[in-house]
Amino acid sequence: MNINEKEDFVKKLKEKFDFPDEDLLYEDIYEWNIENWKELSNENKSDIFKLCGLNWNIILYPSGFKTKKEFVSLFLENFNALRYYNFDDDYKYNNDNQFNINVDTKFAFYIREYDNISNFEAKETSFKFDNYNYYHGIQEFIDIKKFNEKLLKNNTKLVVGIYLCRYENNDEEEFINKIKSYINNKNEIYILHQDYREFEIKFEDLSKLNNNSEILFETFEDYNYNWNFSLKKEIINNESYISFKLLNKSNNDEVIKTNLVFFIRNNKDYSYFKTNGSYSNNLIIEDFTMDKFIKIDNLIKTYENYDSVIAGVYICIYNNNGKRLISI
Repeated sequence: MNINEKEDFVKKLKEKFDFPDEDLLYEDIYEWNIENWKELSNENKSDIFKLCGLNWNIILYPSGFKTKKEFVSLFLENFNALRYYNFDDDYKYNNDNQFNINVDTKFAFYIREYDNISNFEAKETSFKFDNYNYYHGIQEFIDIKKFNEKLLKNNTKLVVGIYLCRYENNDEEEFINKIKSYINNKNEIYILHQDYREFEIKFEDLSKLNNNSEILFETFEDYNYNWNFSLKKEIINNESYISFKLLNKSNNDEVIKTNLVFFIRNNKDYSYFKTNGSYSNNLIIEDFTMDKFIKIDNLIKTYENYDSVIAGVYICIYNNNGKRLISI
């Protein structure tokens, strides 16, 4: 499918289904060529592909999914959600490709003739992908009898495709609650204060850093304490990492009890972000460092459609036995 054919095909899908333009972040098409439909197994997976900034695959059931044996079934699976993968998935788990997602989508699956894009069958659905709901599809995509008559006929080479629209997630409260979930407060009775701060990281500035160089962000005040948030580039075993530091600049000897949640998200919405927290109460006199937060190459690759990202830290302040103590 060339560019003009792609534009015409998307136009046909938009005429057939309601794909709103409001809050649209990305839209694109992916196609999977099926060389011989009749040789397919009961479950078939496409290669993992990148579409609208995220990693996916399509799962095809030509004889139906579970009890839907009279239908062709299609599913879309996300590979960015923070989860463990099955051993048969061709995707290697590592800390850098594990992100929190809250991604609003609307998409249309379609199956078309390989040599005739005007003969196709399509059906649309909407779904919000997150860390627990990363798999969604249409069990009754097309009746097999109708499929055989309309598309298969004498054609064994067909195309399975998806037109995906990804929409902005501007739900700040949802994002904050997710960040807060990484703080363990079960042993803390008195929470004095909790808040978060964010700062922009420009990839242009990041590329100029030498080993052990830092980007210092503006000092901010939170619950009568002055803090400085900074980013440091560290080269470890020939790999370049980002580390974060939170510095207490209040110039007193008070010990601050803390849990820290650091995060990076895209600069347009709250749909896609990486977190790492301390997960236990920390005693801070001067500073706390989160080493090896993410590899720089993986960060840039993940957000390749952006020129910057947002980094931040979530702060929660405790009181224990009458002493002013802080958790971040």
